[in-house]
Amino acid sequence: MVSLSGYGIISGYTENGEKLLTHLVPDYYEKVGKSEGKFDGTLVPQSLNWDFNKFVPDLIVVNLGTNDDSYTRTAPTDRRIT
Repeated sequence: MVSLSGYGIISGYTENGEKLLTHLVPDYYEKVGKSEGKFDGTLVPQSLNWDFNKFVPDLIVVNLGTNDDSYTRTAPTDRRIT
């Protein structure tokens, strides 16, 4: 189970309306995880690729777009992802 607060598809959560490109889900989807620090002082989880064949879950739920609203709230045409 992974939970990343503030990550979006076109922008991470932003309070000033500026696009935040450092917190995008697609950048980390195929990685083991995302951390601002290192595990055991050495391991950076976003540097490791996830092996999708090792574990195949019965169900995957991905909530996408909820953090994008903080960037697109003033531009209704940007709310759709094409």
